[in-house]
Amino acid sequence: MTESFDTIWEDILRCLRGQSDISTLTRRERNEIIAVNNDAIIVKSERTGTERTLEREEIKFAVERLLDSGTLSLEDLSPKLIGKRAIILAILFHCLPNVERVEGRSSIRYLEQRQSSEAKSHIYTTEKKPISTSLSEAEMGVETRELKLKKTLDNLYNKYNNGSYLSSSVLGIVRRFTSKKDFEVVGLIGASLAYGSVAQSRIALEKLLKLMENKPYEFVLNFNRERAKEILKFRYRYTKGRQMLGLFEKISNVLSEYGSLENLFVEGLSAGDKDITKALISFCDKIRVPFLIPSPKGGSACKRMCLFLRWMIRKDEVDFGIWRISPSLLVMPVDRHVARISYYLGFLDRIPRTPPGPTWNDALRITRHLKRLDPHDPTRYDFAISRLGILKECDNGADKSVCKQCNLYEICRFGLSEEF
Repeated sequence: MTESFDTIWEDILRCLRGQSDISTLTRRERNEIIAVNNDAIIVKSERTGTERTLEREEIKFAVERLLDSGTLSLEDLSPKLIGKRAIILAILFHCLPNVERVEGRSSIRYLEQRQSSEAKSHIYTTEKKPISTSLSEAEMGVETRELKLKKTLDNLYNKYNNGSYLSSSVLGIVRRFTSKKDFEVVGLIGASLAYGSVAQSRIALEKLLKLMENKPYEFVLNFNRERAKEILKFRYRYTKGRQMLGLFEKISNVLSEYGSLENLFVEGLSAGDKDITKALISFCDKIRVPFLIPSPKGGSACKRMCLFLRWMIRKDEVDFGIWRISPSLLVMPVDRHVARISYYLGFLDRIPRTPPGPTWNDALRITRHLKRLDPHDPTRYDFAISRLGILKECDNGADKSVCKQCNLYEICRFGLSEEF
């Protein structure tokens, strides 16, 4: 973390603007975020109702202590900050990259980011870098839980990440198409409908494709509202035919102007980007349809858009991988099920309230944890982790006998808890 504090401060503000509250690390006391501005952050304790103003200079002092010593505890902060110290620690933990909590203590530590000198630009990267099966020997002694986590998730990936489980995803229908042009269009449409029951969303997509004569690219490219009258009758949960027509029209405009959805997305990428945030915001600005196409700008976790990008960018037996963009930029698709399992794995310190559900910052935080396991392909575990919720193989700790049969039991909060 070599950037100036001004840059770090902007990252913190951006992080908190996407959240409604923040919890302290040990007592899990929730604090509502009242205001976030260039001079200060104001929070209100849910337990006591006390409002606290965290000044920019107070946060700067804490950041400098963390970077200087590598660790930061409540005792390291000035006595003048009593009443604010726990919240400041929580903010740095939530919002700064490469910061983790020291288990069992009210402290955090900063992990130096390891970067290869051979790192290449992540735009238009087609080379598939090998995925390491273990961490370096130097790390093995101090990060045994992380090694165990990686091995467990790798086993989960090997179990679920194959074609036999595509029937539990809308992607099973999308994969019937083989041309890049069709796959882009039906992928975006399918992802926009990927909410609610998987079975029902698959039925909804099949109905739409039938109305499009199973020629999604041709239908959308030559789109006109006269031809699409039948689609006005379409209904799927909160989605109506007129919304789908709006999406078709916007996709048609993009295809006419850019030639492909990929070209539009790449236009929003810059060589220094650490993830897809800015590019996705730019992409959504062009094709935004309320509810169907959410944007990180509004704080949403954008699960369906991240799902679409995973399909387009990653390449294996499940994901198609037709876009020339590095999967290292991807952000984990997070819905309430993935958020819940991420909490059990220690990636989040609380289960997001529903509504509003997971935020973009929750998705970024989960992704940061996964990048420590696989920096080149952090979302490789998404399909496998989400199967646990979709196939109802995780029952939230309700039945101990079921938990003990789970692939994640030994690294899950329930398996690690002595009180379970």
